[in-house]
Amino acid sequence: MKDMGNIKLWLWVFFLMIIVANGCLDEERSALLELQADMMSSNGGTLYVWAGYNESGFVDYCSWPGVKCSLATGRVIKLDLIQATYGSMDGWNFNASLFLPFKSLQVLHLSAYSITGGTKIEGIDKLSHLTNLKVLDLQYNLVHPNVLSSLCWISSLEVLKLSGFTWWKNYNVHIGEGSAKCPGLSNLRVLLLEGYRINDISILSALGLGTHIGLKKLEKLYLSDNSFNSSIFSSLKDLPSLTHLDLSYNEIDGKIEMSDIVALSNLKFMNLQGNKFESFVTTKDTPM
Repeated sequence: MKDMGNIKLWLWVFFLMIIVANGCLDEERSALLELQADMMSSNGGTLYVWAGYNESGFVDYCSWPGVKCSLATGRVIKLDLIQATYGSMDGWNFNASLFLPFKSLQVLHLSAYSITGGTKIEGIDKLSHLTNLKVLDLQYNLVHPNVLSSLCWISSLEVLKLSGFTWWKNYNVHIGEGSAKCPGLSNLRVLLLEGYRINDISILSALGLGTHIGLKKLEKLYLSDNSFNSSIFSSLKDLPSLTHLDLSYNEIDGKIEMSDIVALSNLKFMNLQGNKFESFVTTKDTPM
């Protein structure tokens, strides 16, 4: 009798798990359709196959272009909205709350999506609630670098892509002294921040450079097509895991202090193409 009771208990737990799982999947299906409606109402761009229904019944959203689901749980783990879109994308007012139902989301691609918002993108720090989010791609949007003080709260990130938009090339971007101090992107391994004409290293401080845990695992840093000078090297000493550094097409000139390069003890690759520096020199004590 005791064994029969245990079997009934496990069956009850099993069916309860199925009910909960189906509820989660229904929530995600509805969230995708809400995301579609929001984008279409904002700018006319169309998530062209996210129709939700067809003549044979409800379409499996895991088969929609740009959507990838876990084989184990059926939950959405990747959203690539570039794959799923055509039409005019002329200024989508980004709303991070629309992504919160996707609790298993690991990868979010919003590259070239014409997100608007100037120095603020509404509630982007809410993405920190997506504790499984590892890759965030916001490249080639009209996004001001000041949003970094919000992005830095997404501590689960391992890859952050923020390479710039041509529109920013006419500006020298500075991070004001009042910017929020990032608690630290402690898991970030790859950062792309190219094409903004940045000349202020404090933009990396906004992501946690110099804090106790911020950027300590960063391995690859891409800063090409900015306006950094040779002083940037001394600021990168707080990146102990750095192996790849791209500073091509900046404004590095004169002489580069060799001790600052040696301090990057794990550095394997550095790209300085398109700069006008003269040579490496040793004017400080260089560790052997």
